[in-house]
Amino acid sequence: MQEVAPDKHLRLDYEPDREYAPAMGAARIVAQGTDDGGAVRQVVRTGRMDGRSVEQIAYSNFGVARVEHLPGNIGYLKLTRFVPAYLSRDTLRAAIALLAHSDAVVIDLRGNIGGAPDAVGELLSPFFPASGGTLELHAAENRAEGIRSAVTTDPVLARPALATAPLYVLTDKRTASAAEMFAYAARRAGRATLVGETTSGAGNGATRQSVGNGFVLTLSEWRILTGPGWEGVGVAPDLPVAAEDALDRALELASEAIAGQTT
Repeated sequence: MQEVAPDKHLRLDYEPDREYAPAMGAARIVAQGTDDGGAVRQVVRTGRMDGRSVEQIAYSNFGVARVEHLPGNIGYLKLTRFVPAYLSRDTLRAAIALLAHSDAVVIDLRGNIGGAPDAVGELLSPFFPASGGTLELHAAENRAEGIRSAVTTDPVLARPALATAPLYVLTDKRTASAAEMFAYAARRAGRATLVGETTSGAGNGATRQSVGNGFVLTLSEWRILTGPGWEGVGVAPDLPVAAEDALDRALELASEAIAGQTT
């Protein structure tokens, strides 16, 4: 399949122990936008990207692996997955509350394989001022459905200190999909410095569909509209360093930035 259509999301997996039947609740709505006539339309899919049960996802703390207050008043968040906001919202907001008074923040997306775009908007929103209103972070189109979808900031989630704090995002070659979206959107908005390695290059939004007998097809359906995107090329860091050195380098940069600020 990759020889015919070299798309990083395109693949067939055998996962007999996971369920990609109709998703639950808000997760069934994978996009909402307007058609050519301006009418609001919702795109609903039978499959979801993450076949783990809610209990299994909760066991991973909804992707929040570590939240720390580091010396120099630097906040650190390690995120392993972007879990749909209807599941992860409380945990993400709790993490942000612990980071809210940091003078600089490092978000570690090394090894993060992606997930739900709405969680990208949830996590990035606190880093933009409420006075700026709603900002479009990412937009894509599904031509088959005739619909445009967008990920935006929510001014209600703005945190004054975080809106001005230097933000550093760590990436490596395994950073993929929604994690790449986060890094790409944060830098495109002029809000983050990327440190580490060029990411995977899985840019086109996809869904996962059961095709029977335990097989699951991952198929891209969305084309990026905000800039050239990163499909096949990845998101290049502002400061290229080996993945294992990325955190140390980001902490050095954060300390230098803080030292240059007037308190």
